[in-house]
Amino acid sequence: RNLPNFKNSKQGYKEGHVFDRFEYEGSTFNSNSVPDLGEEGKIVDLIPIWEKELHAIHFNTLCDIICSEIKANYGDSISLPITLSREGYTLLGWRDNNGDRVNWITMPDLSPNEQSNGFIALYADWEIHKYTVYFNANDGYGNLSPMQYTYSESKPLSISTFGRTGHNFIGWSVTPKKAATNAVAEYSNGQTVSKLTAERNGSVILYAVWQPKRYKITYANLMTMLTAAPDNFIYGEGIPAGYMPVPYIDVVHNPQEVKDFYGWYEDTTFTKQITYISATRTQDITLYAKYDWKFCDIVDDNTYTVTDDRLYPDIAITPTMSLMYDAVKNTTLKKVRITISFDLWEINDGYQDIYLYGSSGKLWEKTIDHTAKGKGYYEFTIDLDIDKIKNDNVLTFRFGAHGFSDDDWQFTAFKVVGYFVNG
Repeated sequence: RNLPNFKNSKQGYKEGHVFDRFEYEGSTFNSNSVPDLGEEGKIVDLIPIWEKELHAIHFNTLCDIICSEIKANYGDSISLPITLSREGYTLLGWRDNNGDRVNWITMPDLSPNEQSNGFIALYADWEIHKYTVYFNANDGYGNLSPMQYTYSESKPLSISTFGRTGHNFIGWSVTPKKAATNAVAEYSNGQTVSKLTAERNGSVILYAVWQPKRYKITYANLMTMLTAAPDNFIYGEGIPAGYMPVPYIDVVHNPQEVKDFYGWYEDTTFTKQITYISATRTQDITLYAKYDWKFCDIVDDNTYTVTDDRLYPDIAITPTMSLMYDAVKNTTLKKVRITISFDLWEINDGYQDIYLYGSSGKLWEKTIDHTAKGKGYYEFTIDLDIDKIKNDNVLTFRFGAHGFSDDDWQFTAFKVVGYFVNG
């Protein structure tokens, strides 16, 4: 008859083992083969032979790290993996299906599964790293509390409360940087960050990144066609003495500087001149230009004869004055100053008349009694309020003569210089 089949029944059982065969007097056989045991009724002892159950240990790392399985027989001592490397984490050990910690050094007795040659699942027990973020004002002032992070946690950085005279805060850097107009921050103010370091109980120092402020320069008291540059200055640089700008007119992109420029002042009273802008100034500034604007420069070397019967010749000296008035009316250039000079001599004794006319009529006149023989040099300065010429198109010099009889006279080397001046 057949012998007991220990593999398929509970007739024979040994924990952690699988029945393999019987042995009797040096012979081996299984339950399906009946050996010749001798005469009937003889009692024999069959010795069952057991093999240790083979189990596979599967390691679930709970991430994308692969850990090869380990195969072990029941009762064997094994070493569990302890050198797995995961950025931002430390492996503390392994846990079973029940969540119980399994000794991660040795495991002398692996309990068998219900089925032979089954597997045992172990799950990685990771500690996520924590780190601290410290904030450095980097030559600024103020205090900002450190922040605690766990690796992989995304969280906004604190809003900066740091300050620095003459500078704008533009963000954070992991290295200290000098303030510069082209400074670049690696992290913006309040930016959400994560994984700044993978070190366990590590620390990160974020340094404030500063950019020098630009302050506005307003140029005042300029005629409409004039401008000046630059329109700002940088804290820490300012504009040193000797480098202050000069107003200019852009003639088809060919800048022409104002020739009669006397400097910049703090107001239109021109009592305090500004020769530089301090590098430590922290305010916008308004600069008032002091200058004269030459609108006329005529040299006429012709010889003219003036008679009694007419105001001759007419010498026009200006462009359209009404347009010039519009250009200067909002400045301190409130006067028109015209200087004329010429050489005069008489043909007949009499008086010599000089007139300045505008569209509205006579603006100025002068009578000369040239009694000397030969040529005489004359020079006159005429000051007019600009409101008197605001509607004029052209200013014109005219000449006349009067006396008891013929009073002709001549002149040459006629020069006219006209300015708008402060008044």
